[in-house]
Amino acid sequence: MIKKLQTVHLRKWKMVGVFLVIQFVFFGCRTNPPEPQVHAPGQDVQPSSIKKSDLAGTWEYRDENGAYCLTLNREGHGGYEWQGGRLLTTKLDNGRWQGKWYQTQNDREGEFDLRLSSSGKLAEGRWWYTRIEDNHSPTQSGGRFSLVQMPCSPQVERSLPSNPLAENSRHSQSSATFAAPE
Repeated sequence: MIKKLQTVHLRKWKMVGVFLVIQFVFFGCRTNPPEPQVHAPGQDVQPSSIKKSDLAGTWEYRDENGAYCLTLNREGHGGYEWQGGRLLTTKLDNGRWQGKWYQTQNDREGEFDLRLSSSGKLAEGRWWYTRIEDNHSPTQSGGRFSLVQMPCSPQVERSLPSNPLAENSRHSQSSATFAAPE
């Protein structure tokens, strides 16, 4: 009787283990980076004042590698020239701007999480990869960046790398996924 009870107990724990393994496989072990806490001093976010339509226009993307242009529509969706890039806003709530980015020419995609200033003209935060080619659980980290809503100048457009060798060395550690290579 004790042996039968031990067998039933062992089966129960095996089923729990199988369930946990399935959960890890199905949902993955990754987590999104923590919510960024960056915004300009003295600028508190006004939760109800910023709408997706306020995102429409030209934005300058800035990171440690340079500055690049992207243009968004009234839904907060748009494109940029680098690697056939697209940006999709998925959520805008209480000054927090979240979305996804895609680059068809280098087969990468990821997500971003930003904090908007109270004016809605400056956003700062992080980006990360969700897929690099066939790898749907990439370990490469993303980076920090900012967006400023403003007209893009020819100087900004020229800051895009023109030499493929320079692209690989210039952006090998951390890069701008909205407009720069990985």
